[in-house]
Amino acid sequence: MLLVGNHLHDFQIHRFIVGSCTDVPKHSLLPTLPVAAGSTTGCRFKGNIDRNGTRTEQWICAEDEAEAAGWREARRSENNLYSLKFGLIWAINEFSTTGRDPVLKEMLSVLRPEANMGHMRLGNPPTTRKWREVIHLLSQGDVSVSDLAEAVERAADRSLSEAVNDPAFVEALWLFLKIPQAAGSEDFVGELRKLGLRVPEAPSIPDVLAAFDGAIEEVRHVNRQSLTDFGLIAKNAALSALQSLVNDELPSLWKSTAEDERTTLATFASTERFGELAQRFFTNLLEGHLQYFLEREIPRHIGPGNFLQSVADARHFEGTVKRHCTETTIIIRSFAKNWLGKNKFHLQKDLSRRDAAGFAAHAFTKIRVELSRRSGRQL
Repeated sequence: MLLVGNHLHDFQIHRFIVGSCTDVPKHSLLPTLPVAAGSTTGCRFKGNIDRNGTRTEQWICAEDEAEAAGWREARRSENNLYSLKFGLIWAINEFSTTGRDPVLKEMLSVLRPEANMGHMRLGNPPTTRKWREVIHLLSQGDVSVSDLAEAVERAADRSLSEAVNDPAFVEALWLFLKIPQAAGSEDFVGELRKLGLRVPEAPSIPDVLAAFDGAIEEVRHVNRQSLTDFGLIAKNAALSALQSLVNDELPSLWKSTAEDERTTLATFASTERFGELAQRFFTNLLEGHLQYFLEREIPRHIGPGNFLQSVADARHFEGTVKRHCTETTIIIRSFAKNWLGKNKFHLQKDLSRRDAAGFAAHAFTKIRVELSRRSGRQL
């Protein structure tokens, strides 16, 4: 049984506290809704477990009053936050079939940022035969991540292959290809602005990433359609790859300047470094893609006798999925290196969005083949 306290204001979740009955201190304070329902005093906090572990109810108006009376806030831990995440995702998926409830939608946007988009894909998982195969694998309790990842991709109805028709995805990948090249030019700001990125003079990496985000939103407005699930996952995958790899290379003994960041970013315009950057992008993309589907079903399989015995197992499983995605996309490193060498340096192409879409199509084919190979199944 979970005891959950939340503090909602204007549909924004500010605080989560969760724990099992055995984890929560016997004297605990859980925040509730502002002037919470049921309060006859106008107070916002409710103590609901007394010193003997008996559920009771006492309204308290201020935290210092609660502390003086011997109450204290429930302990928080990583496992508790994972419990909350999986528990609330399950509850939202169970009780919202349309995704139009504003509170549920906002809660899901906090728990799963990729779900904060123009249209929602809530509700129960698909009922297709291929998705039932995924559920069957989870129900067996002893399944390899390789088999599960390949089954999810088959159940996703070729969503990777069809992503090349998504304007937001193509734009995100095209910018991802062009930004390191712009950083290596004599006019960094001018080249970025030619790409449609609204950056200030001497832009820092955060400035570039913010402009990247804005450019994807602009594509959404131009096409007069909501940002798709995969488009948002792709945008986040690109932003994360750029930020993480650049930050890893920046000097650590002194504060980096905008020029340090530009020169570091420019190194990824070379074929060798671009291979590394592309692999990080497709690792993030594949992980986000798999988790997008798995998070709708995994919460149903946590507990004694299930695929995942505990929330700690769920955390370990997420790490295993990430490692699997990293290993699966190793093939992208050499492919991306050779692709850039041929198109940019040998053919002297000014890489277009069409080139980016073609690059993605070949990359996705390689990833799908690798997923099948790792699971022992041939396409």
